[in-house]
Amino acid sequence: PFNCQKGPKPKGKGLPSATADGHADYQTWCDAPGPYVAPVLQCQKGNLREYGRLIHKAQKAFSSVIELVDAHYCFSFGHCDNDEITPNTTLAEAELMCDRRFGHDQWRKMDRLNA
Repeated sequence: PFNCQKGPKPKGKGLPSATADGHADYQTWCDAPGPYVAPVLQCQKGNLREYGRLIHKAQKAFSSVIELVDAHYCFSFGHCDNDEITPNTTLAEAELMCDRRFGHDQWRKMDRLNA
């Protein structure tokens, strides 16, 4: 479902993370380490509780440093305190949250080099 048959999405300055029509792009996960595949598939299916459980398990399997970095990111960006996000949050709702937090064009134009 991520179009990985096209290969990983190119990274670099000016190469956006979003799709050409300005939406979150699951293809950016195509070059993710193997343990992230199962969690991301659950996210794509809308099963956010299972995504959370599996991504935590995958992070712990790598090292405690990954868990600390992600925890820092979560708190720094306010994700951990965001009560708008629920187990039923849709991708469209998440995109609107990003619009409010970062600006409609800002996150859509963020390149993969600086993400």
